[in-house]
Amino acid sequence: MIIEPHRFTDGAVVVSDAPGLGVELDRTALKEFHQRWLNSDVRTRDDVAAMRAADPSWVAPASPRW
Repeated sequence: MIIEPHRFTDGAVVVSDAPGLGVELDRTALKEFHQRWLNSDVRTRDDVAAMRAADPSWVAPASPRW
């Protein structure tokens, strides 16, 4: 979702002095990605049922896991 990809030099990212550390969002791509997320079933899908189909003894972990 950024205009210019990060470039690694000697295993590190050179950090810019520009505002936002030189990172510029691609707002068009971000808007399209957001719309894909809104149109997806990610908030209503039942992952527990899918896991139990693969392993009937599977139990959902307590939330939050972190």
